[in-house]
Amino acid sequence: MAPQRPVLSLLLALAMIGAGGTASALASPGEAADRTPETPIQDQTQTGNGSASNASNATAGTIFTPQQSYGATVTADVENLSDGGFVVIRRENNDGAPIIGVSRYLAPGSYEDVRIRLFEVPGRNFSQSRLEEDQELIAMLHRDSDGDRQFDFVRTDEATDEPLTQNGSVVQNPANVTVVGTAALARTQPTADLSFTAQSAPNGTVTVRSANLSTGGFVVIHRGDGVSGPIIGVSQRLAPGSHEGVQVELFNVSGQEFSRTDLGRSQVLTATAYLDTNNNSRFDYVRTNGSTDFPYLRTGSVVTDPSTINVTNSTTVSS
Repeated sequence: MAPQRPVLSLLLALAMIGAGGTASALASPGEAADRTPETPIQDQTQTGNGSASNASNATAGTIFTPQQSYGATVTADVENLSDGGFVVIRRENNDGAPIIGVSRYLAPGSYEDVRIRLFEVPGRNFSQSRLEEDQELIAMLHRDSDGDRQFDFVRTDEATDEPLTQNGSVVQNPANVTVVGTAALARTQPTADLSFTAQSAPNGTVTVRSANLSTGGFVVIHRGDGVSGPIIGVSQRLAPGSHEGVQVELFNVSGQEFSRTDLGRSQVLTATAYLDTNNNSRFDYVRTNGSTDFPYLRTGSVVTDPSTINVTNSTTVSS
């Protein structure tokens, strides 16, 4: 009977295959360990449009904060943009949220102070060139899905350059935009820079180290850190261009009354750049209750530079 054992072993192996075993049942342990699948496992993560997503797209977004604008542009920061694309601005109304602004093409990366021009969108015509009133706008990110570095979402009837999504929802960020100035300022977009260093002010005058005003105007001093404090000093009218050592007399402002002629104590003051919007060489912002001689803006905020002023000798005088 011994010569029949190989035949029985073969029959048992064939029976195992027929019962649901695999070819590995006939392979040696070494051969089984060397076998690998021929088709790799695919990433099943999907975006809203059904295309494959990557991890950084899920966290990409905008930082769009409340800001001031002359009405023709707004600014936003961009974080973790993994694919090239655009910052898109929408406006809420009863017809949905129409697109009213698009940034330049942005390569993958992070950005600060991206300027988005409003009412210039490929594929759309507008009857206005600037915002006419304060309102909430929405910042979104759209990918450059066709790789041409042009925003084609509107003119292709939303077939290309779709919005980025996170967990199935569009990534968006609303913020209130306060409109200041005039249509002329929206067209020209004036710019300014200031340098206001720490100093002593024993005689009721402070010195702004440098001021660069693209269309001229005034250097104005606010009490406190920022522009929420009262205006307590205004320079002479400055011509367009750069200026060094700008002297600003305190407590002598047209339209403002003061009960003192000096600071009284050491404190923080803020230098601010203002326009001469009516070109009369007088600072009329206070006298007109803010309707004339608006502040210069940069990236959605008033151009300012705060500094600590040390008072060593002062007296208080009633007006």
